[in-house]
Amino acid sequence: MMELNYDNVGREILIGCNSLIWQSLSRRPDIRNAIPHAIGHKDVKSFTFEPSDRVWILSYSRISAENFLLLGLLKSARVRQVVYFSSAATNVTRVTRCYRYPSAKTEAANYAKEQLNAAVVLLGLVYSERSELPGGKCAAVSIDDVAAFLLAPPIMSSKHDIRLFCIIETPFGSILEKTLHAAYSNIQRLTGRFPCILRPVDLILRMIGWRWYGYQNLSSRLWNLTTS
Repeated sequence: MMELNYDNVGREILIGCNSLIWQSLSRRPDIRNAIPHAIGHKDVKSFTFEPSDRVWILSYSRISAENFLLLGLLKSARVRQVVYFSSAATNVTRVTRCYRYPSAKTEAANYAKEQLNAAVVLLGLVYSERSELPGGKCAAVSIDDVAAFLLAPPIMSSKHDIRLFCIIETPFGSILEKTLHAAYSNIQRLTGRFPCILRPVDLILRMIGWRWYGYQNLSSRLWNLTTS
């Protein structure tokens, strides 16, 4: 399959205007000028696409059928190019499908590649300040790097996913948090393909504000193994 050159493709359209990422990006005049058309998931049916359009997809639904419907509409519109923003956390689907978010993202990305020849971009946790990231190591990307990617996208193809992240280590807030993170990681390893049995613990960690639980923890461990 040949590579796609994304120069001079006509209009730039983003689906996902209500996402937190776009709300942050759209504060920048250069981004608003580069991508002047930003719509929501529900606007796709009534929006008139053109064959020369490049469509960036930040929109996401936990219901796979809704993701497939959106992508199907773009296929019917025969837009020239589609860039689907997936997540670095989809690497957990190699181990388990019990987490809905990475599973739905994986299904949509695969559909986009197979049916629309889409390029897939794996986003890490998007941050403005490193202090926003959970303690420990994780796959993350700054909002400035996301903006730079949108303003000057490379040549992309459906053959190879683009990794828009790096592994960043953030200090834990306390010795207690560091100790509990290590204990949680060890227990999660023992769960094998069924890490979702830890969801009651995840809810407690979420209330405390420690965001390294669940698929985020598993994803970070897998990326650490891959990149080490």
